[in-house]
Amino acid sequence: MSELTFEQKQDHYYKIRRSNYLASLHLEGF
Repeated sequence: MSELTFEQKQDHYYKIRRSNYLASLHLEGF
C-alpha cells in the first residue's frame, strides 16, 4: 500500500463522516 492510497482512503472516510454528520443534523431538525 502506498501512502497516497492511505491518504486518499482517509480523505474518503472523512467526507463520509462529515456528510453523515450533516445528514444527522438535518434529520434532527437543525
